[in-house]
Amino acid sequence: MSPTSSLARETGEEASRWRSVWQSWWFSIAWYLLLIVITTWPLARFATTHLTQGPTLATAVPLFNMWTLEWNADRVLHGFQGYWDAPIFHPARGSFAFSEPQPTLIVVAPLVWLMGSGALAYNVYYGLALLLNAVVTEALLRDRGVGRALARAGGMAMLWIPAVYWQGDVLQLVPLWGILWVWWAADRVSREATWRRGIELGLAAAVTSLMCMHYGLFLAILGVPAGGVLIRRGKQLRTWLVWSLAVAIAGALAGPIAWKVHHTLKQFQFERDFGQLSQLSLVLDDYRAACGYGIFPWGQQASRPVWAASPGAFKLGLAIVGIILGLWRRRTRRWTLFLTLTGLIAVALSLGINLRWGAWSLWSRLNWIPGLAQVRSCYRFSFYVQMICVLLTVQALHTIYLLGRHGSRTSQRLTSFVVTALALIAAGEVLPWKTELAAVPDRTVHRSWVEYVRTHVLPDQAIVHLPFALSPNLKSFEKTTEWMVLGLDHQAPMLNGYSGFFPEAEAEFRGMFIEHGITDKTLQYVYDRGVRWLVVERNMFPTDWMVTREFENMEIKLVHSDPAGVDLYTLNPWEE
Repeated sequence: MSPTSSLARETGEEASRWRSVWQSWWFSIAWYLLLIVITTWPLARFATTHLTQGPTLATAVPLFNMWTLEWNADRVLHGFQGYWDAPIFHPARGSFAFSEPQPTLIVVAPLVWLMGSGALAYNVYYGLALLLNAVVTEALLRDRGVGRALARAGGMAMLWIPAVYWQGDVLQLVPLWGILWVWWAADRVSREATWRRGIELGLAAAVTSLMCMHYGLFLAILGVPAGGVLIRRGKQLRTWLVWSLAVAIAGALAGPIAWKVHHTLKQFQFERDFGQLSQLSLVLDDYRAACGYGIFPWGQQASRPVWAASPGAFKLGLAIVGIILGLWRRRTRRWTLFLTLTGLIAVALSLGINLRWGAWSLWSRLNWIPGLAQVRSCYRFSFYVQMICVLLTVQALHTIYLLGRHGSRTSQRLTSFVVTALALIAAGEVLPWKTELAAVPDRTVHRSWVEYVRTHVLPDQAIVHLPFALSPNLKSFEKTTEWMVLGLDHQAPMLNGYSGFFPEAEAEFRGMFIEHGITDKTLQYVYDRGVRWLVVERNMFPTDWMVTREFENMEIKLVHSDPAGVDLYTLNPWEE
């Protein structure tokens, strides 16, 4: 064999190896992980001590979600005993159902047990959700016949989707991959209704609901009117049995959790009021602006402060092209119709009570749906719109690529270049804002007083942290969520709390505390609700001031003064 032939063979083998690497899933995963580290930097550097913040820059929401994670991890060690009776909002029962329970967080529970804190586990879950958003998107697109490079660009677009970073501090909203998995599994059942695919669809729907009850509810609301498009061979009994199996599995796995949450919210008569719905409903103009750094001059200024629901104007335009081309091709017609109907319904529902004709409101007409009366964030339907735009954008580019294959070699190369360029532009059209971090409480600093509470507060006694939250805004609850996180170390039930819903007693005491401060009336109020201990921030209520206060009916006694700036007092009536 000549040296030239040997060199050509080695070059060909080397090219084949690189092609194999490029086409492998390991390359995709490594590539997405690199993008995640870059996108969320400096999170990787402070993964054990900090959490990502949202646009409000309030730490209450990420700390609350870390508390949710740690409570799930803690209950695993206790066989889920008392799972719903979290130690907040004492003496209310079932307080863990006041917000998203997120039982899927237990997948990172070993990190909580290992580290003694939920920060690393939280960030691993957050990064894993971003990774799966991209990977599941790529897998779905590949299964739909899209080439690897273009499918990978779709994964990048889903990784950088503005919706996730718009609400980046709300952990349960980050894993979009469950929704994508449901759509993918439903499409596969549509193509061939096998028992295995029916089981997969049921599992996908259950996992999605357990990750985020809102997502599960929204999927059901959107799936009923739009999902009928995916049903083929409707005259065959097997078709209906497979779809029914999927519904049964989803209901069996996610139903008990959903029922408990719904029952508790109904028991406490929690419903969203008109004012909340009005504030959290979109208007169509909100779809003109995207949240993030845009590479184009248009679509940068939101018509209303904060509200920016667009996936990017470029993707919106390509999505429309994707609808036209998808309906034109027989192979993609049913899938395109499903995505289009789902997207249009999601747009309508994202407008909430702003979609009305005179006194008639679509949202009000749907209030009979279980769980919808407790939904306040109508705008989150826009997340579905953004995901659908990404899928339709890739479909448009894939169809253009297929049409360009029928020309000359030069035409094919030009088409490949144009499609690749458009895909990269679409993926990076809107990039996330710089990641802002919030520090978690340093448990070593608070160890002394936490241990004192753990060893001295009796099981039938509760505590109240002072100062109490002075208003219902997020900033006021930052200290409360810190108390909640530290409270998992001593497990004493507290009158304070933060959640998606608040019992009336919490608001009642907040108003009383704002009006009167620490008085006989407020002390008697908490005592009647089982509080026997006050945990007081010294910089707000100095020790000298507290110990010299005289109350007519109640006695407070300093029992522990901590270097962390926390004083502990017992609370009892004066002995007659």
